[in-house]
Amino acid sequence: MGRGRLLGTAACQVLDGGELILGLLEEALEAIDGAPLLDHHGIELLDGLLGVRDLAFERLKPGVGLWGGHRLSSCVHASLAVLSYGTMAFNGVGPREEKRMFVVAGESLIDLVAKRRRSGGGPAFAAHPGGSPYNCARALGRLGLDTGFLCPISSDGFGDVLLAPLQAAGVTPLLRARSARPTTLAVMTPDARGLPHYTFYREGTAERDLDRAALIGALPERVNLFQMGGFLPIAPQDAAIWIDIVDEAARRNALLSIDPNVRPSLIDDFAGYKERLSRFLDRAHVVKLSDEDVAALDPGISVEAHARHLLSRPHCRLLVVTRGEAGSVAFTRSARAESGTYRPAQFGDTVGAGDSLMAGVLAALADKDALSPAGLDRLSEANLAAVLEFGAVVAGINCGHVGCHPPSRAEVEAVLAAR
Repeated sequence: MGRGRLLGTAACQVLDGGELILGLLEEALEAIDGAPLLDHHGIELLDGLLGVRDLAFERLKPGVGLWGGHRLSSCVHASLAVLSYGTMAFNGVGPREEKRMFVVAGESLIDLVAKRRRSGGGPAFAAHPGGSPYNCARALGRLGLDTGFLCPISSDGFGDVLLAPLQAAGVTPLLRARSARPTTLAVMTPDARGLPHYTFYREGTAERDLDRAALIGALPERVNLFQMGGFLPIAPQDAAIWIDIVDEAARRNALLSIDPNVRPSLIDDFAGYKERLSRFLDRAHVVKLSDEDVAALDPGISVEAHARHLLSRPHCRLLVVTRGEAGSVAFTRSARAESGTYRPAQFGDTVGAGDSLMAGVLAALADKDALSPAGLDRLSEANLAAVLEFGAVVAGINCGHVGCHPPSRAEVEAVLAAR
């Protein structure tokens, strides 16, 4: 007999005394409070308490001894309060912290970063693991969040380079089988402002080796947040597969977020791309854009006007816009907030800064129990500003390195505590 049923049986035996059952109910409430999803012990416990409640109604009448009106009412209300935790769990040993599952979908690749040329020498490049969603997944893992990465990874040597940082960050590659295709390459050279400029080589590569059934089969049963990478809408054939994966995540009650990370150099038909992207945006609850993305998607339209347009879509509840050195701004349907940047003591580069900021924003939303449309709607301006500040610090610490090296939660909290 399970622990819950034992509790119900024992409780029924002491109904005449009254005091013990009320104590048991109170202990059960205390044990269940704050626990995670319902497991079999929790089901047994609730079954037992249901039996207690039913017997209390059947055997006891208000006004009789210790089980007068107040005592019976307390017992029944306690039982009903337990039942209100129907989506919670009791593990038999007390409360546990709730674990949230984040899934990030999209490309992984190798950044070939140009080095400074020596006098008389030819061009030289350093290889760094990258890709916007890949970086975001790593950053989420470094912040202590249970994260899975949904992307085919090559069986070539660069694939091994990609896997090692994921594993070091505690991120789970959700597709076990590796692709026989080569890894996508992105050649990065800095522009006049020192910002990265990319040329991509992704035709016939592993991150586009997509199998609809395999991707759906790799999704965890429980997904709290599903982050969509920017490459998902680029190619029509890829977008058709990815939109089905997004819809499956939505059926599993995931909050949907997207960072389009618009890459005009990768897009042959920009009008077709915008139409495909629009279908993803219609599904998203959280959208992150840069001011450059806004300019590419809606030339001549202000950030505020673009925000109003996005927030009028069926599901969008939060838009975050990054503005380089000017910091970031966020909009919900009822609030607006801004945050400056965090400048590290020593600057490396901006590779992965936006991806790290996105991860920081998502982590901060989780900390504020805002991983739902209703939770996003409840965010006050002060909470929205705190979410942006957390993201800015994550991004700023990352910029203290060359390449994408997102910080741990302890590093972020140390900076916030010193402010």
